[in-house]
Amino acid sequence: MSDRQASVHAIYRYPVKGLSAEPLPRTRLAPGKTIPADRRYAIENGPSGFDPAAPSYLPKIRFLMLMRNERLARLDTRYDDATHALTIAESGRERARGNLSTAEGRGAIETFFAGFCADELRGPPRVLQADGHSFSDVARKVVSIINLASVAAVEDAVGAPVEAGAQDDDLLGPPAERIGEAIVDVPGPDRDRAPGAGPVAVDEGPRHGGADPRQPRQTKRPPEA
Repeated sequence: MSDRQASVHAIYRYPVKGLSAEPLPRTRLAPGKTIPADRRYAIENGPSGFDPAAPSYLPKIRFLMLMRNERLARLDTRYDDATHALTIAESGRERARGNLSTAEGRGAIETFFAGFCADELRGPPRVLQADGHSFSDVARKVVSIINLASVAAVEDAVGAPVEAGAQDDDLLGPPAERIGEAIVDVPGPDRDRAPGAGPVAVDEGPRHGGADPRQPRQTKRPPEA
């Protein structure tokens, strides 16, 4: 294992699966856990079989997701931990708002998606949540890390900008295996191995202007650490 020290350029969470990333100035990691509130909610696309009383992994095709529902990229969403309020805007105009901890609030969000994604729905959309559950793309709770040097190499190969957060990654940074005081067990291609580090506060380094990672980066190479 290398002793090189990582520099974390950005930290993001996705409170609602498939919707906007939210930049975090810092976060705290713990064994077997995601970034707090990451993929806490999902929007069911027709009956999924999800049981909040016995939550378990389901493939992302059961939910609204950017890969198949590209119109979601037009939305700017923000989630407030204190009030559980999700706000949805499009082109700078608020389209919906709801408290996801109440039936009325969830209903407001579900009504919006029933109209916004009408021709892509397999049934009524429903906001899903279960205590302690993350609607991740893999069965285990993980923190997804993207290597910005790899992004730059791909950009060189294809001669075009690459969206660094296109795979819904949580941490963006240059190549290294050591983050702060933690040693991170980086998942392989199957993305099913969890970090092997103890609890650690992870402070970000220089960031790309706080932009949503789904927007193309303006610099061809990541900034020097």
